[in-house]
Amino acid sequence: MFYEFDAVTPVGRLEANPLKTEMKVHRGVLVKGEIMFPLGCAGVAHARVFILEHQIWPLNRTGSMKGDYTTIEIREAIEIRPGEETLHALTWNTSGRNSHTITIRLIVLPRLLAYPYLMIQGLVDSLRAVFKV
Repeated sequence: MFYEFDAVTPVGRLEANPLKTEMKVHRGVLVKGEIMFPLGCAGVAHARVFILEHQIWPLNRTGSMKGDYTTIEIREAIEIRPGEETLHALTWNTSGRNSHTITIRLIVLPRLLAYPYLMIQGLVDSLRAVFKV
């Protein structure tokens, strides 16, 4: 299932008071995300994505995704459990002149179809534990 959400972030919406955009999806496994920053964002439009209060992108809590005429692609397997069907993005805009629209695209597969992704993710997690990465 493919989802697309626009976070239209106005001028003056700073990190201390970010815009919250809710993204309702179905239960399953989030296997891919894209965060698109159109031409003109010039690194002044920022985004973070959450499930409940847990920040999933980027993983470092003080970091944010930003860019200019770029799409950040994320491939991983994150299970969306009952009660977690509403993700949200926090966005802010340090531009003093223009609002910016950050587009967020998500692909959520039913658990059965996502099984290969889960197997690969389990293998990656095991290798990280072994090599302490």
